[in-house]
Amino acid sequence: MPETFTIVPRGPFSLAEAIGFGFGQRDAAGGDVMRLAFCLDGYQHQAGVEVRQDEAGVHGTVHGPGGTDVDAVRQQVARVLSLYYDEPPGSCRQGSATRCSGRYRRRHPGCARRCSTPRTRPPPGPC
Repeated sequence: MPETFTIVPRGPFSLAEAIGFGFGQRDAAGGDVMRLAFCLDGYQHQAGVEVRQDEAGVHGTVHGPGGTDVDAVRQQVARVLSLYYDEPPGSCRQGSATRCSGRYRRRHPGCARRCSTPRTRPPPGPC
């Protein structure tokens, strides 16, 4: 039987926005389930996870061989989706880092990393 976990995102997050974003060579998908498959950190084991979101948080159903480290899967899903992204006070969560990043974040809450910090800049083009 698959094991499950729940993550409460820090800050705004929309799984629907993340699903609609698309990744690399793949077109954006639709629906309310994101399916991920990856090697766990250390490259010794693989796992698959179905991710859903409701008002209580982001929920994962883990598929893998017996003994799969569910906590490691949870941590990797949180990192991939930027669910534990801590924003410093006055950053784009409040929309005060730049006008552009604030507007972008309000329109696209699933794109947590698209903000301006000392090491990154907002995406080019209109907000």
